[in-house]
Order: sequence, then C-alpha cells, then structure tokens
Amino acid sequence: FSALEHGGLGEKPGLARPTKIGLFGHSRGGGTAVLYAASVASVAAQVTWAAIASVNRWDTKTRRLWRKQGRIDVVNVYTGALDEAEQQGSGKLDILHAAARIKVPWLIIHGEQDESVSVEEGKKLHEAANKDQTKLEVVPGGGHTFGARHPWAGSTPEMTRVMDATVRWFSRHLF
Repeated sequence: FSALEHGGLGEKPGLARPTKIGLFGHSRGGGTAVLYAASVASVAAQVTWAAIASVNRWDTKTRRLWRKQGRIDVVNVYTGALDEAEQQGSGKLDILHAAARIKVPWLIIHGEQDESVSVEEGKKLHEAANKDQTKLEVVPGGGHTFGARHPWAGSTPEMTRVMDATVRWFSRHLF
C-alpha cells in the first residue's frame, strides 16, 4: 500500500501515484482492511468479503487450553497470536470500533451460509458502520469462499456475483 501511495511498486519505480486507492480484504484480511481504512486518509473506497468482526475468536475454555499447551490445532483458520487477540480491548484491534470510524464507501459482502465466519459478523460490521456510505450484500447460499476451490477449478455463480459487485463498487467509487 505504501508503495502505491509513494508512486512506486516493487521493481517498477516511477509509476504514477494513483489518484484514488481502493482497499479489499477477505476473512481475516477483511478485518485487517477495516482496521487500516479507519486509520488512514488515503483509502477512497473498500470492499470486504466474509470479514471478521472480532479478532478474539475463541471461547474461554479454548483460550485456557491454548495457554496451557502453548498451541492450538485449528484447521484452515487463522492461528495468530493469542496475546494479540486478547489485547483487542485496548482498541488497537477493535474491528467494530474501527468500522464506525470508516468514512469512505464500503461494500460488505458475506455468504449466507458461511461456515467459517458467520453472516452475523457481516451484519455486526454493517450495524457499526456509517449507513450512508456502507452497503451490506448477503449472498444467498454463499459459503466462505463463495464456492471457489483450491486449486482453482473455475468460477461459481456466487463467486461471479461477488466479483461483479466488487468491480462495480470500485468502478463507481474510484473512477
């Protein structure tokens, strides 16, 4: 992001600085995008897919076990530092508080059947956000990856829908 703001991108120094920058994030990356967009003025629009509304995602029993064992086995889910997650109360990682501070157009997309991040988290983000600038789009039948698989086997109707909505949003608010 910094390279874009300063007119260079990796091996391509001298690229023109963009006049507007859009921010995109999925799942934990969506939560990170919310935190970032709330703290910098250079973001002009953002889109999040299946964004988390909280970094503290574990119940008390799980956190105690994690502390005791020094690790936790989690399949296909972010396993970041417990200390960092528990510091959310300090405000630094409070995603919902950050959502309330976002001043740019924000499209929140969430699958109705998301198995990893409940659609309720998308609704909480929308509830915390500026309603004049934010739109929530719930994708009927959509899961966490909107039907996409790894390795890529082609698009799905849900993925096509969210890609099209994302391109429309950025096209409307960045150009």
